[in-house]
Amino acid sequence: MREYILKSRRENTSKKYLSSFNRGAKFISSKQKPAILANHIHISLYLTHLHNIGCSFHVISSALYAIQWALSILGHRDPTDHLFVHNLVESSLRQNNPKVSKKEIITTNDFISLRDINLSSNNLMEVRDLCMILASFFCRSFAIR
Repeated sequence: MREYILKSRRENTSKKYLSSFNRGAKFISSKQKPAILANHIHISLYLTHLHNIGCSFHVISSALYAIQWALSILGHRDPTDHLFVHNLVESSLRQNNPKVSKKEIITTNDFISLRDINLSSNNLMEVRDLCMILASFFCRSFAIR
């Protein structure tokens, strides 16, 4: 019966969940608490730890699903159905976003300087590349507006 219960998820999913659950249990046991994550306070502490070290929303939600899966297999009630836990997961969705670095806008002066660099070029590939860059720039400029 144990094998059927463990195969309630795909093999790789089970391995991933078990690994994630074991990381959470190791973290909680390092805090001198019972290793089983059957209390919403312990789960909140673990999720807060993940949040503090900068884990993404996907890592935190995966840890939550792993805890839910492991405790359901063990027959425990679901302690993740608590407002602390849900709010921590929602917080990670909004706060741990990767930093976005916007690209510099290319201006016509950039193209003029590019043309000046390749003005006396006899290399057909350089001239072709310059034409393709200019054509794509102007096509994009007119398509957006």
